[in-house]
Amino acid sequence: MGMRSTHPIILPFILAALFSFVPGGGSPLRAQMPQAELSEAYADAARLIRSVPSASRTGAPSPDALSATPDGPLDGRILDTASGRFIKESELIARLLDARFALLGEIHDNAFHHRLQAALVKNLAARRPSVGFEMLPSDVAPLVSREALGRPVTIEDVALAWQRGGWSLWDIYRPVAEEAVAAELPILAANLSKADKEKLKKEGWSALDPRMVRRFNLDQPLPPDLYDTLRREIIESHCGYNPGEEVVAKMIMVQRAWDATMATRMASGGVLIAGNGHVRFDRGVPAYLSVLAPGETALSVGFVEVGPAEGDPAAYGSMPYHFLWFTPRVDRKDPCADFPRTPRSAGVEPGL
Repeated sequence: MGMRSTHPIILPFILAALFSFVPGGGSPLRAQMPQAELSEAYADAARLIRSVPSASRTGAPSPDALSATPDGPLDGRILDTASGRFIKESELIARLLDARFALLGEIHDNAFHHRLQAALVKNLAARRPSVGFEMLPSDVAPLVSREALGRPVTIEDVALAWQRGGWSLWDIYRPVAEEAVAAELPILAANLSKADKEKLKKEGWSALDPRMVRRFNLDQPLPPDLYDTLRREIIESHCGYNPGEEVVAKMIMVQRAWDATMATRMASGGVLIAGNGHVRFDRGVPAYLSVLAPGETALSVGFVEVGPAEGDPAAYGSMPYHFLWFTPRVDRKDPCADFPRTPRSAGVEPGL
């Protein structure tokens, strides 16, 4: 990815998925962010978050509880990667409003990222976008469909779909869903079903809709540079352990299938909530949207955790997002500390 380290963005859930097909459990976020005065840039982000009333309704962390001591000059700032300049939240929102597709990345266990996503969904609601979730597989789609339910979708409907879909951390994702529900925006279950993923692992590309395979040339190898980068990220995300080329190839296949499926679900336009690895424009969902909707604008926002020694945007390399929104890190346990060197299952998936 051209960044200083892979695992802060993708490792927590890649490891969670290593021995099971779907991220499991429902444990609350354990990481706590320290209290402190906000920098001017961070205060702007806090004001944007305060526009989302959901915290008081759900008992989710308040904006102040999610604030943190700025670790460097990048905290709370938004970088337009094309121009190399920092922009205000209002400019980002205006740009996203003009785009047919807004792809909002995240580090899955960072609550602050989800609060910022929620604020963006609220500000984009005026154009009535659909809101797709990587975390919801297609087989739970009827649970979040107004047409299938015969009534407006409630937050309880989304919570049930979340539980049945097998994704964890509902509490910190809830503010995003609440904004979509409050605005009565269509909610899309954007990912492959578990059954489709199992079939894909066993049968390869023949398990998918052949029209999608042909449209995106999924049965053709990735360009060598993209394949090698993704392969390296997978090995780095496993704490340097190579699970074997066959397993790595299978993980890359699943990653491509996820992205192609999510692009297909989002083809009519809207907002996608997905991990940073899925919204990168070189090989993620935007690359497939360019095939489905040529000429239409798809803008991706990568949320990036920074540390005290990383105050220079150049430290993050050439990251493949249209915008980078810098935030503090979550204080999480080193996921490599207890990493087993012998995988118990070859049926892994990337979980980026």
